[in-house]
Amino acid sequence: MVEIDGKDINNFEIPNLRPEIFESDTIFDKGSKIILSQITEQQIKNLAITAKIWSFLKYYHPEVNAGKFNWDYELFRVLPEILKAKNDKQRDQSFLKWIKNLGTVPTCGPCVEVSPDSFSIGNFDWIEQENISNEVKTALK
Repeated sequence: MVEIDGKDINNFEIPNLRPEIFESDTIFDKGSKIILSQITEQQIKNLAITAKIWSFLKYYHPEVNAGKFNWDYELFRVLPEILKAKNDKQRDQSFLKWIKNLGTVPTCGPCVEVSPDSFSIGNFDWIEQENISNEVKTALK
C-alpha cells in the first residue's frame, strides 16, 4: 500500500487549488519587470539563497502549498527588495517579512510517525549551513 502522511493514497484528498488567485493576479503575465544591467556579488549571493528559500516554501509552507498564492508572482514581488539589499542583514529582514506574510504554520498534533523504512525526499541541512540569520533559520524550521 502506498501512503501519504499515513493515509492510503487511494483515499487521499487533493487540496483544492484556488484558480481565482491565478485568474485575478495578472500583474506579471507579461514578464517580471525586473531588469538587471549589472549584478554585484551581493546580489548573486542573495539570489542563490532566495532560490533555495522560494523552493522550500513552495513545497513545505501549508499556505503556499494550498494554492493561496501565485507563488511565481510572489517571487517577482520580493525580488526587487532582495536585489536592493546592500548586505546580509537587509536581505534577511526581507526574507523574514516575506515568510511572516505567508501566515503562521500550525504545529502538528499529533505529528505523523515516520517509519524508519519510509523514503523521504529532501535534505534540509542547507538551512543550518546557509549564511542566513538565526531568525530566518527559525522561521524556515
